[in-house]
Amino acid sequence: DSGQRTADSGQRTADSGQPENTGGRTGSWPLLAVGCQLLSVCSYEDHRSRRSDRYSRGLMPNFTCQTCSAEFSLPQHVLDRYPGWAPKQCRDCKPVKKVTASMRPMSDDPQTGVFTDGGCVPNPGPGGWGAVYVVDGEILSESHGHDPDTTNNRMELMALIEGAKMIPEGTALTVYSDSNLAVRTINEWAAGWEARGWKRKTGPVENVDLVRRAYTVYRKRPELELKWIKAHVGYTWNEYADGLANRWREE
Repeated sequence: DSGQRTADSGQRTADSGQPENTGGRTGSWPLLAVGCQLLSVCSYEDHRSRRSDRYSRGLMPNFTCQTCSAEFSLPQHVLDRYPGWAPKQCRDCKPVKKVTASMRPMSDDPQTGVFTDGGCVPNPGPGGWGAVYVVDGEILSESHGHDPDTTNNRMELMALIEGAKMIPEGTALTVYSDSNLAVRTINEWAAGWEARGWKRKTGPVENVDLVRRAYTVYRKRPELELKWIKAHVGYTWNEYADGLANRWREE
């Protein structure tokens, strides 16, 4: 009987073409991998087909990326909030922000607004400014600049001036700065200095050229709210603006 069972086992192994010990199951994995690839390709093609159909029926506004020429869309509620604005890049072509340990998300981390920052090393000395325009966590535009001989306060004011330019007129939005001095200068003190011929009670106004420019910009744009945000505590887009302000050190 034992010999018969051994013979039967050998016959089954020969008929199947597989070794008797099937613990490795090496023969089934290539078929599974091919099946997964076919499923992925079909799902991708089906997604592209459905998206093209929505475009052709006009149900979703579509744009062409100026970098890769691919078509893409944005949520209609975003486009409704910013009439006349057209994105230039798809999500894949936008610069990817580097998330550092200091960019940990916070419960009150604002995800919409223009975030500005400026500084120089040493102070005074060469410096830069940066501003990023964000809606629902998506970057709409960003900008940065450099001055070979400046101060921290001048770069903070330049960031506020340039940041306001990014926002379409009539769009209600908050502009954030981590310079309490710059924010209070525009929100509280500049009106009184203007009334006194751009003079302070105790002497001249520092950086009066940029103070006047910034005050004029925000006085003409009452839909913009200028607000202070604490620096280097984990606010995502404040940290991003800080990186833009220091971009000149890498270029």
